[in-house]
Amino acid sequence: MPQLHEIFSQEPTLPAPKKPVEFKAMAKTRDGALYNVDAVLVLVESPEVRRAIHDAELVLREEYKPTPDVAQPPIPSKARADEETYQMLVRALRVPEDPRRPLARTVIELRNALPAPVAGQLITAYNEWLEAEFPDTMTMAALGALEEEAAKKSAAAQP
Repeated sequence: MPQLHEIFSQEPTLPAPKKPVEFKAMAKTRDGALYNVDAVLVLVESPEVRRAIHDAELVLREEYKPTPDVAQPPIPSKARADEETYQMLVRALRVPEDPRRPLARTVIELRNALPAPVAGQLITAYNEWLEAEFPDTMTMAALGALEEEAAKKSAAAQP
């Protein structure tokens, strides 16, 4: 049985997963004009997810700095959730024609273009897509399909 690095050194057998999305974005530089945007969501790898959470924490600690009156102001849970959402989306949203290219150059650019409800819908779509790509459990129908496929491959391999 090959090790993971040996598997990854081979040619990919499946294309990198991506999910097309459409949404409206605002251009603050054009008096809030709305634009229809087509993009794709790509998987954000675990180290980048951790970086997104870390970066969100840094932004929030800067925004909610201690003051002479309050040693460490509490960070509202909504502010934390919103910032983590934008940090994840800046990493997950890509240009459809070239999914290697980020859709937004910075988190600030993305935050200015996407109202929080739109960002919330996009992160929900990302999480649902991620769950569908990598389910925790397998349905009986999916298990049956896998067993059927394995039986066909096994029969084809028999002399």
